[in-house]
Amino acid sequence: PTVDPDAEPTAAPAAWNMPIFSPEFYDSLRGFVRRIVRATFEKIHRLCQDWRHPSLRAIPLEGLPEHFRIRIAMDIRLIYRPLDSGRLEILSLIDRADLQRYIRNARG
Repeated sequence: PTVDPDAEPTAAPAAWNMPIFSPEFYDSLRGFVRRIVRATFEKIHRLCQDWRHPSLRAIPLEGLPEHFRIRIAMDIRLIYRPLDSGRLEILSLIDRADLQRYIRNARG
């Protein structure tokens, strides 16, 4: 099939959210094996498509308003928060055991 150069591009899904990766997120990746990093980006892609997708099981963080976590692996969590204009700030990839310390540090 030929491509019409004047055709309108296919619109992105209305639910798409743009990920904004924090420097802390990039730093947090260093401690994890390639399999976990790959799974993290797959979950981020799903999160951007539909943050309500049941496979993500997004849970609000107690003590840190407007912050959420999703499970990446058995003991690995991704912390993020929704921003305005359909954006998601991807904050950190952490071990589940460090969750309370993360919340304390984020509150200041």
